[in-house]
Amino acid sequence: MMDPCSVSPPQPQRRMYVFYSKLLLCWVLVTSYATQYANSQSFKSPSSWRKPDITTSSEDRVNIASAALDKITGELSAQAQSEDLPYSTTGRSVYAQMAEFDRLTNQTKYKDQLKDYLGRAQRINAFSDTFYRSRYIVLSAYGYAAAWAYAAYKDDDFLDFAADSWSFGWNYTLKQDEVDGKSTPVKDFNISQTCQGITMAGGTFWSTNRTQASLNGLGTGLSAALAAVTSNQTYLDAAAQSLSFIHAHLYNVDGVVQDTISASEKDSCATSNGVFAYNSGLMIEGLAILAEVTENVSMQELLRDTVAATIQKNKWQGDDGVMNPPDDFLIRGLSAAYSRNTTPSDMRGYLKDYLGFNAILEQASNGANIYGSSWVGPPYSIYSADNQSKALNGLLAAIPLINDAPSTNNTDSFGGDEQSSSNSKKSPIGPIVGSVVGGIVFLSLCLIGAFLFLRQRQNRRQRRKYRSQVSFGPFDSMATHTRTNSESSLVIRQAENENPGMSLLYTQNMSEKARRQLARHLAEQQLRSASLSENDRTSATFSASPAGNAASDPHMSTVDLVRLLNERLQPGQWREELEEVPPEYIEAGSSRG
Repeated sequence: MMDPCSVSPPQPQRRMYVFYSKLLLCWVLVTSYATQYANSQSFKSPSSWRKPDITTSSEDRVNIASAALDKITGELSAQAQSEDLPYSTTGRSVYAQMAEFDRLTNQTKYKDQLKDYLGRAQRINAFSDTFYRSRYIVLSAYGYAAAWAYAAYKDDDFLDFAADSWSFGWNYTLKQDEVDGKSTPVKDFNISQTCQGITMAGGTFWSTNRTQASLNGLGTGLSAALAAVTSNQTYLDAAAQSLSFIHAHLYNVDGVVQDTISASEKDSCATSNGVFAYNSGLMIEGLAILAEVTENVSMQELLRDTVAATIQKNKWQGDDGVMNPPDDFLIRGLSAAYSRNTTPSDMRGYLKDYLGFNAILEQASNGANIYGSSWVGPPYSIYSADNQSKALNGLLAAIPLINDAPSTNNTDSFGGDEQSSSNSKKSPIGPIVGSVVGGIVFLSLCLIGAFLFLRQRQNRRQRRKYRSQVSFGPFDSMATHTRTNSESSLVIRQAENENPGMSLLYTQNMSEKARRQLARHLAEQQLRSASLSENDRTSATFSASPAGNAASDPHMSTVDLVRLLNERLQPGQWREELEEVPPEYIEAGSSRG
């Protein structure tokens, strides 16, 4: 195929259209890929965010977190004889915070105390107890704390407790054989096998009530934590299946995790459209851990997209970037994403700025190691264990953050080398070198753009040819294009016009997920039809070709537009021996020779 960026001098005057068209094509091609590259580097902290730079030393951050944690663990020690301790909100959160502090600081400060508390939680009420079983999130919190305690201390007692906790939760997670049989021993209703054509396996029941049908991704955090600390394939598979379930059934059109979907066949895949921070937090943490463990590129891309959607498309925070109210699971998930080796530097800097360490110190504390639940102020003067625990999540998340050195220079939040030009002398060499380098860069971009375009076009043809034959893994299809709500509606309406019988389906109260899945299915049908038409064409005129039909598509991507323009410029698309110019370039009043 002719190189779209190769430019030769115009020959006959009537063919100058072709010459300038190729120049235009080359420019569009280069700018298209440059734009795509720029868009992928989208993590930049808004200037309105409050004091994102961390100037407190790492040692001081450890001491601040330690003092706040000592305050709350002292209260726990005073209540140690109370049988309510294992069930309290404080107990569920602080146990994990004790383990996390020792893990981050490589200490064993809370090991004995934590082992006593977790052991008591198991002894006082066994896993079969009705109260203990009422909500899986209660149990998973203890298992999560035990998993990270094992990571900190390498004590098998903690691992045994975490494994027992996981095993109980696994009983309330749908397996594929249960889905195939439309029944599970822990529920009293028929199970939906699929929703929008995707299996329901991997979802965890929110409640142990035998008639409660809501599924979510609560099992993700514990499975991912155990996968990280043990490298056990069973936990890795469970976490991957849970993440696949969330992505398939609980992502809305904005890429944010919704709360629940019903597993009951009679509910027809009804979803709870509520959006809560903890759902996205669990997903982000699971993705961050598994993206590093598996080195799966699609999972890394999904993590990046989920973080961006969670922070940028929702108002967990005000314009100042301070979370209000702060959420334990979201903070934990973002902290996990920051700490993983697979996290790119731009996203890591963005997360550091967002976690709000300075807001906690200055707006949630009165300076006496007492913290309020609101990070926007005013600070509380009365101690509350729950409020203290919420602040601790942010204080612990700040310990591994890379410190920004204080500077009087105007630099962005991502740092950079200091530059000074006050003592330098101007030289004419600079503009000359700049011009040469600029020309080389432009030519290089043109060549690279042409290469990428040709490779992408070849890959697209291969995907069209084998699309119906390839079985994708659970995460190989995660980076597919997500249509907006308006785009999905347009695709469905177009299908309704062609198939009047669909109108009843559309007028029903379909969920966001259902609309998106239907739109994707219809779009794929259109793509396959266009591909078949293109393969079958012989000597048809351009106006009757699939490319001609595609030209009227208002939603065509930039890459497809470039492909279309290039195809029209290839030999054989019009009669060059008759000096016929492309139809698009015929000017009013002109005549053909």
